[in-house]
Amino acid sequence: MPTIPVRWNVQGGQAPYTLVIDHETRDEHRDDVGSSGTAQVGCADASVGTDFSWERYGRMYDANPMVDSGWKTVNAVVTDANGDTAQASTEFYVLLTVGDVNHQMRGGETYRVYGRLMTAPKGTTLEIGAIGFTQDSTIQTFILVGTGATVLLNADTYEEVDRWLPEVTRAGAEGQIDINKALNQLVDSIGKPHDLSRTGQ
Repeated sequence: MPTIPVRWNVQGGQAPYTLVIDHETRDEHRDDVGSSGTAQVGCADASVGTDFSWERYGRMYDANPMVDSGWKTVNAVVTDANGDTAQASTEFYVLLTVGDVNHQMRGGETYRVYGRLMTAPKGTTLEIGAIGFTQDSTIQTFILVGTGATVLLNADTYEEVDRWLPEVTRAGAEGQIDINKALNQLVDSIGKPHDLSRTGQ
Protein backbone atom coordinates (compact mmCIF):
# COMPACT_ATOMS: atom_id res chain seq x y z
CA MET A 1 0.00 0.00 0.00
CA PRO A 2 1.49 3.39 -0.96
CA THR A 3 1.93 5.71 2.02
CA ILE A 4 2.85 9.30 2.74
CA PRO A 5 4.40 10.66 5.94
CA VAL A 6 2.49 13.18 8.06
CA ARG A 7 4.13 15.10 10.88
CA TRP A 8 2.48 16.37 14.04
CA ASN A 9 3.50 18.89 16.70
CA VAL A 10 1.31 19.29 19.80
CA GLN A 11 1.44 22.42 21.93
CA GLY A 12 -0.46 23.08 25.14
CA GLY A 13 -2.48 20.68 27.26
CA GLN A 14 -0.90 18.15 29.56
CA ALA A 15 1.49 15.43 28.45
CA PRO A 16 1.47 12.54 27.75
CA TYR A 17 -0.45 12.81 24.49
CA THR A 18 -2.03 10.11 22.36
CA LEU A 19 -3.16 10.53 18.79
CA VAL A 20 -5.62 9.06 16.33
CA ILE A 21 -4.34 9.77 12.83
CA ASP A 22 -6.35 8.82 9.76
CA HIS A 23 -8.81 6.87 11.96
CA GLU A 24 -6.00 4.80 13.43
CA THR A 25 -4.32 4.79 16.82
CA ARG A 26 -1.34 2.71 15.76
CA ASP A 27 0.74 1.93 12.73
CA GLU A 28 2.85 -1.15 12.17
CA HIS A 29 5.98 0.44 13.63
CA ARG A 30 4.87 2.15 16.84
CA ASP A 31 2.13 3.88 18.76
CA ASP A 32 1.53 7.46 17.66
CA VAL A 33 2.31 9.19 20.94
CA GLY A 34 4.28 12.21 22.15
CA SER A 35 4.26 15.92 21.49
CA SER A 36 5.73 15.52 18.01
CA GLY A 37 6.51 12.84 15.51
CA THR A 38 5.81 11.39 12.08
CA ALA A 39 3.34 8.70 11.02
CA GLN A 40 2.89 6.87 7.75
CA VAL A 41 -0.60 7.32 6.30
CA GLY A 42 -2.01 5.11 3.56
CA CYS A 43 -3.06 6.77 0.31
CA ALA A 44 -6.41 4.95 0.30
CA ASP A 45 -9.63 6.56 1.47
CA ALA A 46 -9.79 5.54 5.14
CA SER A 47 -13.09 7.35 5.76
CA VAL A 48 -15.08 4.47 4.21
CA GLY A 49 -13.75 2.00 6.77
CA THR A 50 -10.70 -0.10 7.57
CA ASP A 51 -9.73 -3.39 9.16
CA PHE A 52 -6.47 -3.99 10.98
CA SER A 53 -4.29 -7.06 10.77
CA TRP A 54 -0.68 -5.89 10.73
CA GLU A 55 0.80 -9.27 11.52
CA ARG A 56 -0.48 -10.99 8.40
CA TYR A 57 -1.74 -8.50 5.85
CA GLY A 58 -1.18 -4.92 6.93
CA ARG A 59 -3.97 -2.41 7.04
CA MET A 60 -6.98 -3.39 4.93
CA TYR A 61 -9.17 -0.69 3.36
CA ASP A 62 -12.82 -0.97 2.40
CA ALA A 63 -12.38 1.54 -0.44
CA ASN A 64 -12.79 0.11 -3.92
CA PRO A 65 -10.48 0.67 -5.69
CA MET A 66 -8.22 0.69 -2.66
CA VAL A 67 -6.13 3.53 -4.10
CA ASP A 68 -7.21 5.91 -6.84
CA SER A 69 -6.27 9.40 -7.94
CA GLY A 70 -8.04 12.15 -6.03
CA TRP A 71 -8.02 14.27 -2.90
CA LYS A 72 -7.48 12.62 0.47
CA THR A 73 -8.17 14.26 3.81
CA VAL A 74 -6.15 13.13 6.82
CA ASN A 75 -7.69 13.86 10.21
CA ALA A 76 -5.75 13.84 13.48
CA VAL A 77 -7.21 13.94 17.00
CA VAL A 78 -4.90 14.42 19.98
CA THR A 79 -5.91 13.65 23.56
CA ASP A 80 -3.90 14.87 26.52
CA ALA A 81 -3.51 13.36 30.00
CA ASN A 82 -6.62 15.20 31.22
CA GLY A 83 -8.80 13.81 28.44
CA ASP A 84 -8.97 17.12 26.58
CA THR A 85 -8.92 16.78 22.79
CA ALA A 86 -8.03 18.88 19.78
CA GLN A 87 -8.11 18.05 16.11
CA ALA A 88 -6.61 19.15 12.82
CA SER A 89 -6.73 18.00 9.24
CA THR A 90 -4.70 18.28 6.06
CA GLU A 91 -5.30 17.37 2.43
CA PHE A 92 -3.11 16.00 -0.30
CA TYR A 93 -3.68 14.84 -3.85
CA VAL A 94 -3.08 11.16 -4.60
CA LEU A 95 -1.65 10.58 -8.08
CA LEU A 96 -2.11 6.96 -9.16
CA THR A 97 0.33 5.41 -11.62
CA VAL A 98 -1.38 3.13 -14.15
CA GLY A 99 -0.19 1.19 -17.14
CA ASP A 100 -2.52 -1.70 -17.77
CA VAL A 101 -4.96 -2.11 -20.64
CA ASN A 102 -8.63 -1.71 -19.65
CA HIS A 103 -7.81 0.35 -16.56
CA GLN A 104 -10.57 2.93 -16.05
CA MET A 105 -9.80 6.46 -14.90
CA ARG A 106 -12.34 8.73 -13.21
CA GLY A 107 -13.30 11.95 -14.92
CA GLY A 108 -11.60 15.06 -13.58
CA GLU A 109 -8.75 13.11 -11.97
CA THR A 110 -5.10 13.09 -13.04
CA TYR A 111 -3.10 9.89 -13.47
CA ARG A 112 0.45 8.98 -14.43
CA VAL A 113 -0.12 6.79 -17.49
CA TYR A 114 2.92 4.97 -18.82
CA GLY A 115 5.06 7.68 -17.23
CA ARG A 116 3.05 10.68 -18.48
CA LEU A 117 0.53 12.81 -16.62
CA MET A 118 -2.97 12.74 -18.08
CA THR A 119 -6.34 14.01 -16.79
CA ALA A 120 -9.54 12.17 -17.67
CA PRO A 121 -12.13 14.69 -18.95
CA LYS A 122 -14.81 15.66 -16.41
CA GLY A 123 -18.11 13.86 -16.86
CA THR A 124 -16.46 10.85 -18.50
CA THR A 125 -14.72 7.61 -17.64
CA LEU A 126 -11.53 7.03 -19.59
CA GLU A 127 -10.23 3.56 -20.39
CA ILE A 128 -6.77 2.56 -21.58
CA GLY A 129 -7.14 0.73 -24.87
CA ALA A 130 -4.92 -1.73 -26.66
CA ILE A 131 -1.60 -0.86 -28.22
CA GLY A 132 -1.51 -0.94 -32.02
CA PHE A 133 1.14 -0.54 -34.63
CA THR A 134 1.49 1.37 -37.88
CA GLN A 135 4.30 1.26 -40.38
CA ASP A 136 5.96 4.21 -38.66
CA SER A 137 5.04 4.08 -34.96
CA THR A 138 3.43 2.37 -32.02
CA ILE A 139 -0.04 3.65 -31.17
CA GLN A 140 -1.65 3.84 -27.71
CA THR A 141 -5.44 4.14 -27.65
CA PHE A 142 -7.72 5.72 -25.05
CA ILE A 143 -11.49 5.20 -25.06
CA LEU A 144 -14.31 7.27 -23.55
CA VAL A 145 -16.35 4.55 -21.85
CA GLY A 146 -19.95 4.33 -22.99
CA THR A 147 -19.37 6.33 -26.17
CA GLY A 148 -16.88 4.28 -28.13
CA ALA A 149 -15.01 7.47 -28.99
CA THR A 150 -11.31 6.74 -29.21
CA VAL A 151 -8.20 8.87 -29.46
CA LEU A 152 -4.99 7.37 -30.85
CA LEU A 153 -1.70 8.72 -29.56
CA ASN A 154 1.86 8.09 -30.64
CA ALA A 155 3.17 5.85 -27.83
CA ASP A 156 6.56 7.61 -27.86
CA THR A 157 5.60 11.28 -28.17
CA TYR A 158 1.95 11.13 -27.03
CA GLU A 159 0.99 13.40 -29.90
CA GLU A 160 -2.43 12.70 -31.38
CA VAL A 161 -2.35 10.50 -34.47
CA ASP A 162 -6.07 10.11 -35.10
CA ARG A 163 -9.45 9.86 -33.38
CA TRP A 164 -12.57 7.85 -34.00
CA LEU A 165 -16.02 9.25 -33.25
CA PRO A 166 -19.26 7.24 -33.28
CA GLU A 167 -21.85 8.15 -35.90
CA VAL A 168 -24.25 9.63 -33.33
CA THR A 169 -21.56 12.14 -32.33
CA ARG A 170 -20.81 13.10 -35.91
CA ALA A 171 -24.51 13.81 -36.36
CA GLY A 172 -24.49 16.12 -33.31
CA ALA A 173 -27.21 14.33 -31.37
CA GLU A 174 -28.64 16.36 -28.50
CA GLY A 175 -28.16 15.17 -24.94
CA GLN A 176 -24.74 13.68 -25.62
CA ILE A 177 -21.56 15.00 -24.03
CA ASP A 178 -19.41 17.02 -26.39
CA ILE A 179 -17.09 14.14 -27.22
CA ASN A 180 -14.80 16.12 -29.48
CA LYS A 181 -14.35 18.69 -26.72
CA ALA A 182 -13.67 15.92 -24.17
CA LEU A 183 -11.02 14.37 -26.41
CA ASN A 184 -9.44 17.80 -26.93
CA GLN A 185 -9.31 18.27 -23.14
CA LEU A 186 -7.67 14.87 -22.76
CA VAL A 187 -4.98 15.60 -25.34
CA ASP A 188 -4.37 19.09 -23.93
CA SER A 189 -3.90 17.66 -20.41
CA ILE A 190 -0.97 15.41 -21.33
CA GLY A 191 2.11 16.31 -19.33
CA LYS A 192 0.31 18.86 -17.14
CA PRO A 193 -0.03 18.48 -13.35
CA HIS A 194 -3.41 18.31 -11.65
CA ASP A 195 -5.05 21.67 -10.93
CA LEU A 196 -4.74 21.89 -7.15
CA SER A 197 -6.80 25.06 -6.84
CA ARG A 198 -9.98 23.07 -6.08
CA THR A 199 -11.96 25.43 -8.33
CA GLY A 200 -14.82 24.28 -10.52
CA GLN A 201 -15.62 21.24 -8.41
